[in-house]
Amino acid sequence: MFKLAILDLLNGFKKYPFWSYMAWQEIVIRYRRSVLGPFWITVSTSIYIIAISTVFSSLFNQNIQHYILYMAIGFLIWGYINQTIIESTDSFIAGAGFIKQIKIERSVFVYQSLARNFYFFLHNSVIIIVCLIFFDSNVTLWSIAKAGIGFGILSFNLFFVSLSLACICTRFMDLRQIINSVLQIGFLVTPVMWIPTESMRSKEFLLTYNPIYHFIEFIRWSLLPKDFPTVIAHPSINFIMIFTIVNITLSIIIFAKARKNIAYWV
Repeated sequence: MFKLAILDLLNGFKKYPFWSYMAWQEIVIRYRRSVLGPFWITVSTSIYIIAISTVFSSLFNQNIQHYILYMAIGFLIWGYINQTIIESTDSFIAGAGFIKQIKIERSVFVYQSLARNFYFFLHNSVIIIVCLIFFDSNVTLWSIAKAGIGFGILSFNLFFVSLSLACICTRFMDLRQIINSVLQIGFLVTPVMWIPTESMRSKEFLLTYNPIYHFIEFIRWSLLPKDFPTVIAHPSINFIMIFTIVNITLSIIIFAKARKNIAYWV
């Protein structure tokens, strides 16, 4: 059972020409008659970040040159996490036609969902690049490499979280609404827009045991200027490693048990 699940993951990954093309085609079809295509999302996100940064930098008494970079990186990474998780709950449902008619690895549809949201993030990453160039930042070869490694680890974990949720939500469809609600709460308790300074010391547990915070901050902190306000809790590589191991283990167990029934559930 576990061997078949692992083989499914490996063989599904080898079909990257298929799932990467399908992910790109979904974006092309969605914006076929649009002038700017997916860059409409980039434009609207840019306006939102500028507006929120203008207000919140005053509320937090922060230099907007610092805060806008903090906000842009945090908000775009959160958007990538949020959208990937939400869309993962429908991964197998969306691929029901393929699953019922041809013999194909189930993991292909999870790879496709992740790839689609990765493409959207690449479009939006233009905002981060502009902020790094025109606002205060700590751009070095090491900081860029560290942020890239952090993003790779995040995407790796997102795949296994998506795999677990795709299996569970295909079986129990009502869970999708619960996941949406949990993510809305997660956005509020995670320092995406607010800065966890010393005044938040009593709420430090919201950061210590929040995996989303550790992943976002691991990527973001290396790019922020050195004189950015000190936060009360820095990302822990040990926490990220432990979370990754647990995430992979649970995901493979869930996928191994659900894999043979997915065709009956969709």
